[in-house]
Amino acid sequence: MRIEFSQTTKSRGPVAEATIFFDADGPFHGLALVGISIWSGERGNFVTLPSRAYEEKGRKKFYNFLRAADPEDRKAEFRFKDWVLDSYRGWLNSETDR
Repeated sequence: MRIEFSQTTKSRGPVAEATIFFDADGPFHGLALVGISIWSGERGNFVTLPSRAYEEKGRKKFYNFLRAADPEDRKAEFRFKDWVLDSYRGWLNSETDR
């Protein structure tokens, strides 16, 4: 599995997009997970995952397509997002070194 980033050039919206490629043999071989975005906010960068919006009791909510397999593991999504941000920082550093 590998992750690749691309900077966005829009003045509004995410600062980068990420794609995860599944290179190892297995059922995911040859597939890519798209729709991961890195945004810049007041408290630093943050990650959003592919999701579908829905409305519940008049409020807009999001159903993430990538979520913990175990509903009790509330930190799984945060671990993944931290990994994406760490990888993004490494990618930014390697881009500035060139």
